[in-house]
Amino acid sequence: MPAPQLLVSPPPVADLADPRFTEIFAGAQERSRELPRIYRALAAFTGAPTSSTPAR
Repeated sequence: MPAPQLLVSPPPVADLADPRFTEIFAGAQERSRELPRIYRALAAFTGAPTSSTPAR
């Protein structure tokens, strides 16, 4: 039986309209845009397949 696959697609953090969260999540929008690159690098490091590399 083949191993199950997991699709990871991190969305960018949306604008936070509630001022209570502004300080807590300061810079989160910019950092969240880096998540796809980080996930690809982690997949490459661990040998996990990605949309650009076939499953083994």
